[in-house]
Amino acid sequence: MTQTTFSLKNKIVLVTGKNRGLGLETVKALANAGAFVLVNAQSLETLKSVVVAVNSLGGKAAPLQLDITDKAAVEKAFIEIKDKYGRLDILVNNVGMRDRRQLFEFELNAVRQLIETNLIAPFNLSRKAVH
Repeated sequence: MTQTTFSLKNKIVLVTGKNRGLGLETVKALANAGAFVLVNAQSLETLKSVVVAVNSLGGKAAPLQLDITDKAAVEKAFIEIKDKYGRLDILVNNVGMRDRRQLFEFELNAVRQLIETNLIAPFNLSRKAVH
């Protein structure tokens, strides 16, 4: 990892999302600053590749496979984070869905899924992170 202008040494960070593009670069930057990064996605394959990439660069990361829209799973994950790491210092709500269909093309369930993923889940994660 390269030098950084600030330190997050010993900070425990959770980054949600598919961890490619901006999410992946965020994970790398946080690890580069010394944070231990919990990488979240639903796909275990994606998680493993991101963790291997970060660790191979000298950073510290671990996978956290989790559907952030599942309230019970989120509750369980935060209990596990507290039990295993003692705390969560930083939450990065990187997850998000986009759907560029026209209004008349949307089914109501698709709108609900967008709202659940982009609004309700990050809200719930933020509440869990501050408790």
